Amino acid sequence: MPPRRALSARKQPTQPRAQATVEAVLQAAGSVFATEGYAAGTTNRIAQKAGVSIGTLYQYFPNKHALLIALVARHTREARRLIERLLEEARGPVEDTVRQFVTGMVELHEQDPKLHRMLFEQAPHTAALLDALGQIEEATVEAIEALLRAHPD
Repeated sequence: MPPRRALSARKQPTQPRAQATVEAVLQAAGSVFATEGYAAGTTNRIAQKAGVSIGTLYQYFPNKHALLIALVARHTREARRLIERLLEEARGPVEDTVRQFVTGMVELHEQDPKLHRMLFEQAPHTAALLDALGQIEEATVEAIEALLRAHPD
C-alpha cells in the first residue's frame, strides 16, 4: 500500500487558473475512467484529454489513484450538500421527505452512471477510498436519524 501522502493531491490550487486546471484534470479523469475503466485509464491519457501536460497533472496529483480519491471526495461533497439541502427543505409528512431523499439520491447517481459504476465496481478499494465512502455513508445515516427524530410518528 502506498503511503497516504501518495494518495492525496500534491498541492492545492489557490489561483482561479490553477483551480480551473485541476477541475479540467478531474473532469478528464472522470471521463477517461468512465469510458476506458480504471485499469486502462492512464495519467497520460487523462492529461491529454484535459489539455494539459503530464507535468502539470503531476503538479497536483502524484498518480492516478490520487485522481480517483479526488473524484470520490468530490462525489462525497456533492452528496453531502444534497443531503444537507434536503434536510433543510424537509417539511410536511415524512412520506414526502423520504420521497424527496430517494429522488435526490437517484438524480445524483444518474448524473454519470458509467463513472459511478467504475467508482464502485472497478476501482481498487483501498483504505483511502473506503474512508471517503464511509464519510458519505455516515452523513447519510446521520441525515436519516435527524429525519426520524424530526418525525417521531
